[in-house]
Amino acid sequence: GRDGGGSMAPHHAFHIEPVLKKTALKISALDTLESRLLVGCEDGTLMILEEEQSASHLVEFAVLETRKGFCKKAILQMQAVEPLQCVVSLTADGVQINSLPSLDMTAQLLKTRGSHAFALRTE
Repeated sequence: GRDGGGSMAPHHAFHIEPVLKKTALKISALDTLESRLLVGCEDGTLMILEEEQSASHLVEFAVLETRKGFCKKAILQMQAVEPLQCVVSLTADGVQINSLPSLDMTAQLLKTRGSHAFALRTE
């Protein structure tokens, strides 16, 4: 520090922590839905995580639900759209829409195969 009493420790705005510590699945997309975390995986699995109460200062999550086969291919991008009560996800096959809270597929958008990203507005 300036008073000669040693050096100041650097400030850390955030800490990097694994979302899931014990999983063989490779995470490829993340989004939030209320207090839950939606986790899209490279094999097309969707996991829904819920924050656990922890005595430590670290945020920890528990798997609330796992949907194998949610998508046929890797989930590249995902967005929960609460005003429309749906989840929009992108894979190499295109964009699909799943209703909330059931997560049943309601639509696959035509001519979206091979897309790299999507954007949407709700207003």
